Amino acid sequence: MNKLADLRAYLLKRIPVLARDPERLLTFVENGEITAHDGDNYSHHYNMPVRIVITDWSSSADDIVLPLLEWIKVREPGYNPHEVLRFETEILDNEKMDLLFELRITERVIVTNEDGTRKINHVLPDQPIAMDDDAALETSASGPSPEDSIIQSPQ
Repeated sequence: MNKLADLRAYLLKRIPVLARDPERLLTFVENGEITAHDGDNYSHHYNMPVRIVITDWSSSADDIVLPLLEWIKVREPGYNPHEVLRFETEILDNEKMDLLFELRITERVIVTNEDGTRKINHVLPDQPIAMDDDAALETSASGPSPEDSIIQSPQ
């Protein structure tokens, strides 16, 4: 379950409050499933309903939501944008709350047999190439010219 560890590490990196106090970040998988295919190899997928709990939070929930969305966009390609995250909160007092976020992630595991030894590779999607916001935009489009159109403009 490398992907869950990757998610936790990303949140600790992006959220300084949690980096200073990592015990406040709890991660769980409950009722996970492993799907495998019939055949000669043992490659499989972990399907994980993940629960992330942040305790004693005193800032905006957005400080957690944005890093979560960043991670999901890169590491969970093909996610359904309408069902990305679920959440619950418990207000502890006028300043603090506990937050619970739920999301579903999958992790692909490729098992190969190399010279009689099983090699196991947990596949994480690559991070996209960083875009240069200052780069000039150049577009190139090709296709039929207006003269080639079979639809005629009204006279």
